[in-house]
Amino acid sequence: MFNRNRILIGTSIGLAFVIFFLVTASKPNTEWNSAWWLKPMLVVPLAGALGAIAFSMLVSIKTNAGWKKMALYLLAGLVFIIALWMGMVVGLDGTYWN
Repeated sequence: MFNRNRILIGTSIGLAFVIFFLVTASKPNTEWNSAWWLKPMLVVPLAGALGAIAFSMLVSIKTNAGWKKMALYLLAGLVFIIALWMGMVVGLDGTYWN
């Protein structure tokens, strides 16, 4: 039911986004713990994996109609993007975003 490759791709996308954000962001607050970066580095890839699982489940629905198949792919992509966005919000809350 779950496509391992899609889950790995979703995790990699989440990891790439959080690494890009942390590298390009400004200097962290000195009041934070020295391991503050662990939370976003764990939460965002996990959210990417969960988004990829949802994507995989939605895409696995069999349909013959072209527009229904396209609608499922668009919905699945939207679910993945929302999951990744929510992971960024939860992962960076309390560190870069207060």
